[in-house]
Amino acid sequence: MVQAQPGGDGVLNGSSSAAPGPAGSSTALRASSSFDIPILQNNLGQEVFVKGVGTHMWQSSGDETSNWTHILKSWGLLNFPRFLMARLSGGLTVLESCPNSWDRYEEDANLAASLGCNGFRLSLEWSRIEPRRGYIDQAAVQRYRDIFASLLARGMTPNATLHHFTHPQWFDELGGFTKAENIPLFVSYAVKAVQLFGDQCQLWATFNEPTSSSTMGFIFGAYPPGQMLGLQTAGEALLNMLRAHTAAYKAIKALPGGEQHKIGLTHMIIPFSHWPDLGPLTAHSRFAARWLTFWWGYDLMHEYLQSGRFAWCAPSLGQGGSTCSFTVVDGKPPLDWFGVNFYSRPVISPFLTPGRKPWQVISDLGYPIDPQGIHEVLLRCSAYGVPLYVTETGVSINSQRHRQYMIDSYVKEILRAMAEGVDVRGLYYWTLLDNFEWNGGYSIKFGLYEWSPWPWGSDRRKRTAADTLAAFYRELPPTVPSARKFARHANLAYPQRSPAPHSIRWWATNCLLLYFAGL
Repeated sequence: MVQAQPGGDGVLNGSSSAAPGPAGSSTALRASSSFDIPILQNNLGQEVFVKGVGTHMWQSSGDETSNWTHILKSWGLLNFPRFLMARLSGGLTVLESCPNSWDRYEEDANLAASLGCNGFRLSLEWSRIEPRRGYIDQAAVQRYRDIFASLLARGMTPNATLHHFTHPQWFDELGGFTKAENIPLFVSYAVKAVQLFGDQCQLWATFNEPTSSSTMGFIFGAYPPGQMLGLQTAGEALLNMLRAHTAAYKAIKALPGGEQHKIGLTHMIIPFSHWPDLGPLTAHSRFAARWLTFWWGYDLMHEYLQSGRFAWCAPSLGQGGSTCSFTVVDGKPPLDWFGVNFYSRPVISPFLTPGRKPWQVISDLGYPIDPQGIHEVLLRCSAYGVPLYVTETGVSINSQRHRQYMIDSYVKEILRAMAEGVDVRGLYYWTLLDNFEWNGGYSIKFGLYEWSPWPWGSDRRKRTAADTLAAFYRELPPTVPSARKFARHANLAYPQRSPAPHSIRWWATNCLLLYFAGL
């Protein structure tokens, strides 16, 4: 599996100016100061290298009282074309059919253990724990305790995310994170969760991808609350989530024994580009790529995590292409660790549709398989000075050989970053089994195990790519020092081009791309 020594260096770095600039400039790798920070240690005091998978309880089980359940029942994401077409063709939602991990958690824990996992990332559903304001559902608490116990019994350390896109509908009706006065409600829930489960879980993420929540929920209307072009509101909600992280971090650390809990934040690092570059003819796709990169927080989060400076902008035809809506300077947010969610560096075509470069293969979600990208963002994130986990990476694509290629190349690029001095402490593959992929519904299939909502569909059938990941997990050492040594001495070759799909459509598309590039 490990075949050749990697080379090369370089790191993406961004601008902290008001207007977003092009992503992708290079700087030297900063020396990390995080290597002596303990996060997860075994009985011998050695730092554990995590080999895990990620899951989400609402996506695999639904619920009764969350904002996502409410929006499915009310307008069902029908303004999102992919979801609309799925519904018109008879597609089901998670409320109608699901893998039901809430009741089948023992089966899922067995599947993860069979892959060689020693870590398991899961979501705590605020709407299950506190379905009504001030009321704690003890049955839900006991079920989560059973889930944690099931993981621990199989040698898997839980990593619990407190807010992974879902929260109670009652919180949404109060204004959610658009109102700063609601921050204490989230902090109270976070503290309660640690008090309830802190004896079983010490690794926590306050938020998963806050920029995805703000962008998809307030600019594109594809996540709750379904607002479109709410540019100012998106910035305010994002800032409130980041401030809620800081408040929750401090409140948890202030608890008796709070220092034993290691608290992080995960972020989708997703720089967009446009291709081909035809000068003035593609000014529109260049503009789109710049602002998509900004709204997903590529430079904004990079600046905030290092300095606490938050500068939110909105597009404008004047003033260099932007207006700075507001700028605040908080203190640098506290972090014990940082979670890197990386799938790809998407490409915008001249038609403002998902594109790719000729040697790339595009996934079901419209982004190309891009192994070099995960290496570059890990080098970039080493600037934060805290241990890093790859908390999400994966691909939804029909071709099994492309799934295998993605796993093989991405894991090798993670090891390459470790060999170059990046403090990566582990990997959680997204995801264990197919689930309801938000606005994409069941048409998007990230799972290592296949699941289908249809009566004649699959129920937890292993994909070939699962064996590829399991082989890596068997080969990777169990501790961080030994994993670093392994990475330094490993040979990490893989084909630099994705395996080409053998279809007339693929060849025709590439011919068109090359034609436009040559204009």
